Amino acid sequence: MGTLIALLKLLLLHTVTSAQLCPHGSVSSKDNSRCFNFISSKTDFIMADRTCRGTGGNLASILTNDDQRVISELLRGEEKRGVDVWIGGNDIFHYGNWSWTDGKPFEFLSNPAPTATGHCLSLVAATMWTKAKCCSKKSFVCATVLAEPAVTQTPTTSAPTTTKSFVVPQLPCAKSHCISKCKCRHGWTLFQGNNMCYKFVDSLQFNWTEAVVYCEETFGHLVSILSQKEQNFLENLVGSTNQDTPRTQDTWIGLWNWWPRLMFYWADACIVDYTNWAVNQPYSGPNLGCVKMNAGNNTRTWSVALCDERRNFICKRQPI
Repeated sequence: MGTLIALLKLLLLHTVTSAQLCPHGSVSSKDNSRCFNFISSKTDFIMADRTCRGTGGNLASILTNDDQRVISELLRGEEKRGVDVWIGGNDIFHYGNWSWTDGKPFEFLSNPAPTATGHCLSLVAATMWTKAKCCSKKSFVCATVLAEPAVTQTPTTSAPTTTKSFVVPQLPCAKSHCISKCKCRHGWTLFQGNNMCYKFVDSLQFNWTEAVVYCEETFGHLVSILSQKEQNFLENLVGSTNQDTPRTQDTWIGLWNWWPRLMFYWADACIVDYTNWAVNQPYSGPNLGCVKMNAGNNTRTWSVALCDERRNFICKRQPI
């Protein structure tokens, strides 16, 4: 539960303003424009950036030597020594063309490790940048804007520059590493259509973020549903938990929406190429963004709901 507690604490932090100091445990950049916060919970690159965005920030961009020194000092605590953390650099969309998740230009480079493989950037031993696989589980550093740094205005005739905002990557899903005679841990059910394991958690009711963390702590993800056959299997899994009492409660799945854009993503970053929306769905708004599988009908269609509502949920993981 340590991961859950740490993530919830982060999500409860208020966005700071220029009249406030950085929250306890955070440090300020040298120009007092940003707060850097170390999160010891380990998750993949996508969920790390999503968690940072929950506080109004992003995974940290390192734009200057001063930023590098401040973050290095933040990570030099005894319990953090040698830790490998996510920062916001990635080349997910255009391999070899690196960018920051906050849209800042990728111009400053410090101690790269060009022989490493991967498309997301981590900081090793507080000083060295290295490429890593985006699905790896790491602690991470968030950056939240505190105040705009003071700048000197100078006349210019050059065209204004723009930066692109970060778009959540969608990647081909990892296939099961098992080919035949696959087995699942106790309490999990094997779907032979893809040799993956599933667990319907009906003994707990969590909000969507808590469900994501719970599934990750079981070395899985909140479920992604990639085909009609997988959907049919899950309908049977949820319905078979208690044959005598028809289920009347909706169930969280791993799909979520980055409002205000009506674009949906799986928590495990799989490509969204199958959906099972209810009539008049999907609908999205500032307080809506997480997807549930509806109860009370034969097809268990999907609807968008408030992310802080508490529901049962389904986890998905590799077989043993």
